[in-house]
This record gives sequence, C-alpha cells and structure tokens, in this order.
Amino acid sequence: MKVRSGFVSNSSSSSFILKFNDRFPDTASIAENMIKDKFDDWVDFGDIEEGDPFMSKVYNNLEKFKSKHYNPRTPIFFKSCNYDTYIVPITENYVLIDTCNNTDWSIQYDSDVVHGLPDEVLEKYPESEGFGGHELYIVRTGELDQDGYGVSIKYNAEYYLVEEGVFMVSPDGYQYCKKSGCYADIWFFNGVKYCMKCDRDKLMRSMKIKKIKNAII
Repeated sequence: MKVRSGFVSNSSSSSFILKFNDRFPDTASIAENMIKDKFDDWVDFGDIEEGDPFMSKVYNNLEKFKSKHYNPRTPIFFKSCNYDTYIVPITENYVLIDTCNNTDWSIQYDSDVVHGLPDEVLEKYPESEGFGGHELYIVRTGELDQDGYGVSIKYNAEYYLVEEGVFMVSPDGYQYCKKSGCYADIWFFNGVKYCMKCDRDKLMRSMKIKKIKNAII
C-alpha cells in the first residue's frame, strides 16, 4: 500500500469506507440516508420546499429500485454539492462512499465508518492508496487509465442513477461534456455515450426504444 504522508486536501471532495451493518446492510439504505440529508440541507437553505416534486421523484425511483431491481451490492450514484456521490461496494463487507464534504452526512458518524483501508480491501485491491486528507483511492488491480495511473473502482461500473431512475455505466475515467458551458457528467447507456444534461431527451428516447424491444422479445 502506498500512503502519501503530509498530504492535506483543501478540496470539497471526501471519501470514506463503511462496513455494512444492521443499520446499513445494503447500498439502497445508504443512499436513502444520504439523500435525506441532502434534501434536508436544501430545505434549510431555502433551495427547495418540503414535498417538492423532484424530491418525490427521487424517493419514488429509490423505492422502484428496491422493489424491482434490488441487489444489496448495486453501486448507486446521485448528484451532490461540488462533487457527486458514488456508493460503491468494495468487498462483501465494505463499501466506498465517494462524495462531497459540503454536506454534513449523518452516516459519517456511524461506528462502522473506517477512514483507512481495511485488510480485506487491501487484499483485493493491493495497489490502492490511502491519502492523509479527505480522500481514499481504491484502484482496480491491473487496470491503467490513459495516463498510466490505476483506475478507480468508481469507473467502468454499472450504477443505478437515482435521479434518473435508470442503470448506466460510468466511463473508464473521469469524463465531462465539453460543449460550451456544460461540463455535465458523461455516462454510457447500451454502449452509447450521453451527456446527462445535453443529451437527456435522446437518452429518454433510447430508454423507451429499449423497453419496446424487450417487450417484443
């Protein structure tokens, strides 16, 4: 394991490891807890009103996931402040929560939060790095990005995007839309790249076509 001592991050990104427990036995329970914290912040700051349709949509999407597609170890993604939130199972017992520290996440105070790298994680991902600031990097062994660095387990993985209510695949490294003034996330659906802002209508059409094809089959 490589550890960068003395590294202090002034970034608003934050990551930590949680051991699955009775309170948080799966990724859905983690997402539900964190999304509630996010919306509570929005309401407190007057960014949204309690019972806003968008809040209802997100909670409904989460319930849909639990009732129709439930897998306790499914990676889940949702938008958060300066940095988005990735909830990624690392092993059978541990999950990486990669998020933004501008929200006071109540889950961070859980007794099973681990800020280092447990032996079980290091055994599976020995090339991972532990940073002294707010961030941890869990790296897939043997995978390198275009710059020759290890690929984070955040990437090349299928997530349930709660706001969209759809499963999509993260790219092979951080990618964003390069259209003027956009900078939204890039995701893949059925192997096609989509900007989650510019290509929303195209994505919705593609999803409908897939549903129709599946119904015919």
